[in-house]
Amino acid sequence: MTDPWAEKIPLDISNDQKEERMMEFLEHKNIDVIRMKVKSNFHEVVCNECKKCSYEHRFFMEINDRNILELKRLRLLNLEQCDCRDF
Repeated sequence: MTDPWAEKIPLDISNDQKEERMMEFLEHKNIDVIRMKVKSNFHEVVCNECKKCSYEHRFFMEINDRNILELKRLRLLNLEQCDCRDF
């Protein structure tokens, strides 16, 4: 596994369970999650060379602006920021 989230949560659970557990994980880190969605098959083909995109699911979330630095401090792999309207 490759980041604090991946070290604690198994991959063989449903997307609903992943959403629930990610929300719990982030809330435990004092990050307020407004909404969250898991998209399966985000990476349908991966090379597994660097272990950075080796799982096909991707989390999309909206958080309060005041929590952005806390989220970045978690050093989650492939963390990106985008306009919430794309959510």
